[in-house]
Amino acid sequence: TDAAPPPTGLLALPHATLVAMSDASSVLKPCGCTEELQRGGVERNARWLREAKRLDSALALVHAGNLLVEDEPPLPRMAAQRAMRQDAFVDVLTSLPVVAVALSSDDIERGGAHVKALLARSGLPLVADGWDHGVAGVAVRRLIKLDGGLKLAVFALDSAAGDLDAQNGLVAVHVAAARAEGADLIVALSNLGLRNSRRVARAATGLDAIVVGAVPDRLEQVEEADREGDVWLLETPRHGAAMAVLTIAMHGEGGAIDASPWLPTTRTTLQARIDALQADLQRLGVGVQTVATERSLPVWRRALDEARARLERMTRQASGPLPAGRLGAYRSVALPWTAAVDAATAAKVALYDAAVAKANQQALQQPLAA
Repeated sequence: TDAAPPPTGLLALPHATLVAMSDASSVLKPCGCTEELQRGGVERNARWLREAKRLDSALALVHAGNLLVEDEPPLPRMAAQRAMRQDAFVDVLTSLPVVAVALSSDDIERGGAHVKALLARSGLPLVADGWDHGVAGVAVRRLIKLDGGLKLAVFALDSAAGDLDAQNGLVAVHVAAARAEGADLIVALSNLGLRNSRRVARAATGLDAIVVGAVPDRLEQVEEADREGDVWLLETPRHGAAMAVLTIAMHGEGGAIDASPWLPTTRTTLQARIDALQADLQRLGVGVQTVATERSLPVWRRALDEARARLERMTRQASGPLPAGRLGAYRSVALPWTAAVDAATAAKVALYDAAVAKANQQALQQPLAA
């Protein structure tokens, strides 16, 4: 592997790069039912994470929401295969640069004995507080010293811990304790959904970011940074279809400032989105149009115009000096299925596929009665 180039811009400052995922539900690869879901997958995400970690050693992966279970329980004849998939997903996740995983009450309540035992023996850096989960080895808060010297504190919020007043109380306790421990950045992994996470952010003092879990199905990729006051909100689609990446850099005194233009990879990601929109418009804008295409093309053209204008603004801003404060640069990473894969992770997925195929062959030897 080539040596990483010397850091520049935001990455040359004391910083942390938070990579957020939500509600993976042990899905190894999104279903691909729509074009938006033909992205992500553990093999591609793992490849991107390893390369990103090589270029930025202060990178830290976190997860909020349901880690292993889906909204609907599996059919009885599918339960064994679901358990195999959960095992395979945990095996993959433990090989990635993950520093904190919010324990979800949905995982505990719906996952049964297998999920509870799997989480207990997984070695994952689980966090939970304020409710009785019964899983050994779960920390109420984790303090991670990142390369470069900054300390990142991470804790979790879950609906099982009570109403919003209880959640706000937990935030205040953890922020005070984390500051006393010397934390430079404090992040909450919130299994509360976007609305309640936003309410928590409005009431919080001293919190830097919230990773939103319990996201709805069909959530689209969030292209631009979201913030409540000085608190960044990170929300990603389910099942690893996209990752939200936030770099927070310390540059003098001041509150949270959107410094996305000063991170070259942010502009590169936006340019890739522009290129994809252009290609889609060229592909769909020819020949006889369906009613759906006729209605959607103006929306896509407007999105392309807005993305171009945003890139122009960002390029212009980046030519000036860095502002002072806690600088945040946001980008969303949604890897197409044509992206390169991580060989070791792909091998683990192949082992899972082979095990499922073998189990299905054995089941077919005794087919269900008509």
